[in-house]
Amino acid sequence: MPETNKITFVPFRDEAGKYTFEDSYIAQLFRRVVRDGTVGNVFYDGSIQNTNDFMNFFKDKDNEIYVLFYDDKEAGFFWLNSFRQRTSFVTYCIFKDFWGKNSLEIFQTGISQILNRKNEFDEYITDVLLSLTPANNKWVIQFLTKAGLVILCKIPQCIVLHGGTVEEGVLLYTAREGNAGMKGITSKFLNLLQK
Repeated sequence: MPETNKITFVPFRDEAGKYTFEDSYIAQLFRRVVRDGTVGNVFYDGSIQNTNDFMNFFKDKDNEIYVLFYDDKEAGFFWLNSFRQRTSFVTYCIFKDFWGKNSLEIFQTGISQILNRKNEFDEYITDVLLSLTPANNKWVIQFLTKAGLVILCKIPQCIVLHGGTVEEGVLLYTAREGNAGMKGITSKFLNLLQK
């Protein structure tokens, strides 16, 4: 029988709000992103330029960040932010060593675990995850759709890249109940995004 790969994700903050990783660990995650040459792709707005920016990003309470592990090896990280009702945006960074078939499995497992989390009242925490990416980043859009996200719409001039260039964005989503979970509520979420 083939061995199954173990995928886990560890929150940067525990339930009490205490950091689960040391600053030195977070700094080495940034060095890994730099080595992989993906800083500009992951943080396309230019908001993260150095280790200090990255540390501040991790510690920002508006970001819910998880470090991903594949067979106990660091595989990347992802974060949730812009929380509204039971919806949030998800962004990810998978390290180069895991690109290919592993990256899809890692991403899908993370998304599934996020969508199936429950609170102390046994209620789901998140119903819908959104992702916004530059329309010219075809590889990311292809990856996200292959992972099960659906293109909701294109939004003209909604993304400002590092250096000030304005680009069209592609808004994608996935829902815990499958894509049918968005039927009839798409306009509700688009209205929330405009607030």
